[in-house]
Amino acid sequence: MGCDIHTFVEKRVNGQWLAAEQLEEADEGETHQHLPKTRSFTGGRDYRLFGLLSGVRGDWGMKIIPDADMCIPEDASAEVKAEHAWWDSDAHTEGWVSWQALQDALKAININVLMGKMEPSAKEAIDELTENFTHIAESYHLNVREMRIILWYDN
Repeated sequence: MGCDIHTFVEKRVNGQWLAAEQLEEADEGETHQHLPKTRSFTGGRDYRLFGLLSGVRGDWGMKIIPDADMCIPEDASAEVKAEHAWWDSDAHTEGWVSWQALQDALKAININVLMGKMEPSAKEAIDELTENFTHIAESYHLNVREMRIILWYDN
């Protein structure tokens, strides 16, 4: 059994968080319109990144998302809240990632790798996430500091 990572991009406009993408048309027989998943952040299913992002099944002894951010933010866009509600109890281990959280994790991982306390693969993983975050921001023409990625998992 796998664990899918559902990721959604939000942008801050005039102090308010909005979904960066439009809702997709509902499939035949469905009434719910879905937000498209942003698979370009994690690839969709990756236990290695599951561990690094949220501290579950991790080999590196750390997580990127601080405990305070392990939730759907109260100020999340209406589209993200509706998508999360649709998943109901199948959604778990919610959180969100900011540019600052990635930079803080990058610094901590670099230090730990240099000191021999972490495997270099942790640095490769955080570098991949940072690069993906940057590419997503560029594709939406956003400043990385005005963007966040909200995520949850389902199995």
